[in-house]
Amino acid sequence: MELVKHEKTFRSQCWFGELPYFCLFSTYDDKQYHCHTDFYEFVFISSGTFYHNFNGEEETLVVGDLLFVRPNEYHLIVGNEPDSSHYAFIIKDTDFLTYCQRHMDDYSMFTDNPRLQVKLSGAQTAYLSLLGSAFARCYAPDKIPIAEQLLSALMFAIQYPLPTGDHFGVDQYVRDLRLRIDNYLLLGDDITNIYTHYPVSQSTLIYHFKKKTGMTIVEYRNMKRMEYAARMLETEDYQISAVANMVHLSCLSYFSRMFKEQYGLTPKQYQKLHRKQKK
Repeated sequence: MELVKHEKTFRSQCWFGELPYFCLFSTYDDKQYHCHTDFYEFVFISSGTFYHNFNGEEETLVVGDLLFVRPNEYHLIVGNEPDSSHYAFIIKDTDFLTYCQRHMDDYSMFTDNPRLQVKLSGAQTAYLSLLGSAFARCYAPDKIPIAEQLLSALMFAIQYPLPTGDHFGVDQYVRDLRLRIDNYLLLGDDITNIYTHYPVSQSTLIYHFKKKTGMTIVEYRNMKRMEYAARMLETEDYQISAVANMVHLSCLSYFSRMFKEQYGLTPKQYQKLHRKQKK
């Protein structure tokens, strides 16, 4: 494929009067291999698959991929699979840099890199798709607040992508969750609520937690529940039922069975043993 270079200026690309940004939601490929002379561009794949060429290198983009392209960098969406859609959010270079200066201490990642690319989770993909669609549909006077919200969301996504795969962010979430469980902060939380504390899918969090600890989140929390129960049985003269309630296990038989699996003794036997040792 022979690529003939074309340059696009901001005003030739946009027609929203004097607004410094523009968003086009589309299902088709680019017509020209082009660069932007005076604007930055975010390209977001909201559904399906696109075939992209960046500076002569071909690649495949899928739903959830978000690109950031600097001025004077050539690219082209060559084609796409059926039922695919993407949008391009572009902002004039002077306004983009003003935004960075106002909101960021260091924005060199945007000025020093020809292109940035991240992969987003399903939740953030849906959110950015919704914002892009809302911007593309509304009338010019209403575009300013939506555009500012969309730009903020795109900038945040590029800097702090929701982790997938082996991204370092997942490890951070696993460490945080493990620390909270280790400190007995989540003994009574519904397990489904625990998953909502972190901006990754439930399956991703479970997979990486087990990879790091060798246990599922439920297994690890139950271990810490029994550990906490053992501390109470060792140090305080509590009723067995009271200790079970402390670790949010109302069924005494289930609590006793779980405790015995971990310590080899029933809660009552364990308490008696430690009472003898204190004498």
